[in-house]
Amino acid sequence: MILGFDIGNTSTTLGMYRLDGIIPFNTLRYDTLRDEKAETIVEKIQASLDGIGHLRERGGRSECRIEGFVFSSAVTEVNGAYHEAARRGFSLKALEINRGMPMNIRLNYERPEMLGPDRIVNAAAAWHLHGGDVIVIDMGTATTISVLLADGAFDGGAIAPGIGSTMEHLARRTSRLMEVPIEKPPSPVGHNTTDCIQSGFFHGWQGMMEGFVRKIMAFYGREFTVVLTGGFSGRFAGNLGFSCIIDPLLTMKGIKVLYDIGRR
Repeated sequence: MILGFDIGNTSTTLGMYRLDGIIPFNTLRYDTLRDEKAETIVEKIQASLDGIGHLRERGGRSECRIEGFVFSSAVTEVNGAYHEAARRGFSLKALEINRGMPMNIRLNYERPEMLGPDRIVNAAAAWHLHGGDVIVIDMGTATTISVLLADGAFDGGAIAPGIGSTMEHLARRTSRLMEVPIEKPPSPVGHNTTDCIQSGFFHGWQGMMEGFVRKIMAFYGREFTVVLTGGFSGRFAGNLGFSCIIDPLLTMKGIKVLYDIGRR
């Protein structure tokens, strides 16, 4: 089994992979803590393994063998703890995904050291699954838009506010507005505060994504495959003015794709 981690600003997703596949057969999400200790990480992993019934021995202890440990991190403060967790908990050397490792794409970016690993793994997964001329929209703590060309070049993109974090910020910074579920409202014109907020967020992000896709295709003068991922991607399925693939596990797939390349 391979353990892969997508360490985001808000939450971390642990994926458990078989050696011969890129789709995790089990995932666990927990809050990202910037002061996380290695021993706590190991405890979380062990607890998640022990909770999978088909990996138990008759004596009740997990029989799974951990053969690899890989992580993509947007939170540099925790990277050392994950390296230490791999060593202390599993006697493994962790593979940290970064711009300097072997990969199936090339980076056309002015300062690659500033490029988030999450965008790298998304592009790697998109290339593996769909080839080039792909726009990846990741709706996480930030909304990131990444462009992957037919020759395998990651050609940049855009970074915009995240829909969930913006909703939280709005509620904190105003006295009369509140957090509401992010879903399509009854109409674009709200007649109460809840519907007004829902309309602003749902149709606002819908329009932003449609605008970016339209502008990017016009800039390159051709059609692109569009892939949506991230925690809020499913909320927009069937409600966008372009055809797209909804793939909530795209980042986790990319982590395993790059692990497989890095271990060769």
